[in-house]
Amino acid sequence: MLDDTPLILGKASSSGTCRTICSCASTNRPWVDATPWLHVAALGEQDVDLAMRRTRWHRIDKTGAPVIDSTHDDRILDQFTRQAQVFNTAGAITNAQALAMIVGAGTVGPDDTVLDVACGGGLVACAFAPFVAHATGIDVTPAMLERAAHHAAELGLRNVTWRQGNVARLPFPDASFSVVVTRFSLHHFEDPLAAVREMVRVCRAGGRLVIVDMYASEDPAKAREWNRLEKLRDPSHVRCLTLTELRAAFPELGLPEPAVAFYDLRDTVTALLARSFPNPGDDRLIRSMFADAIGDDRLGLEITRDGSEIRYAYPVAILSTSKPGAAATGS
Repeated sequence: MLDDTPLILGKASSSGTCRTICSCASTNRPWVDATPWLHVAALGEQDVDLAMRRTRWHRIDKTGAPVIDSTHDDRILDQFTRQAQVFNTAGAITNAQALAMIVGAGTVGPDDTVLDVACGGGLVACAFAPFVAHATGIDVTPAMLERAAHHAAELGLRNVTWRQGNVARLPFPDASFSVVVTRFSLHHFEDPLAAVREMVRVCRAGGRLVIVDMYASEDPAKAREWNRLEKLRDPSHVRCLTLTELRAAFPELGLPEPAVAFYDLRDTVTALLARSFPNPGDDRLIRSMFADAIGDDRLGLEITRDGSEIRYAYPVAILSTSKPGAAATGS
């Protein structure tokens, strides 16, 4: 619901950075402008949206610290730095049966080398490690890589390596790994097909590619609404693809049709929000959207009420295939 408070912008200070806190009529959130010039004005809702698109903005969190919101990469770093401490503790994420399904899709052996793209807290790489020669995890967020290293140490794994890097331009030569996997990453990519293309590039001929992600309803309206909710919950979210779109990515990149297995991420909305970092006030809207969907299926998800709790099930697909070509001896 919108309020009547106009957005007030402020002139830059002598240091060149304006730190005028303002209220936004279209979002009702506190903002700080980091642009070195802006005149004071009271803007309507359409003007606010235009100004926010043209301006480099920083949100203010509950502690008063600025939250970077200027580029998509900034949003990813912001969100996953915050999530690093709680990500590996979520039961829906650490589910051993789901991890075993992912490892099984890789059809790995003791000579395999695995790359986990956008590895986060290292759960997938560490699940593969006991069954392969070596596992490497790459992620853009240092805090997540610290959690991954800690997790590997707790498990006593010695055949894992962690590397910081941009997964859109993987810093590895062609055909470097015999298994390339990613989980829960494509919906954060502005160009998911380009990311998968990079995975294909670093995978050896005859090697395995495994993509794991949530998928949206084939109903466009329901898909839009769920993606809107997820964007509110995690501002680094871009879009969950449909299962049809996920399947289509494989032949589009010259890969065989994938085998597909399924599981659900099941939890309570309370637990989901406890490990999420939405913008101030959006948690109430998210709860409302879940509650409203119980009656009309507007999100295209299984959502139920259990006493005072709302429970959800996010559908997840594990898609796997082999890269065309003969496997190299000993790979």
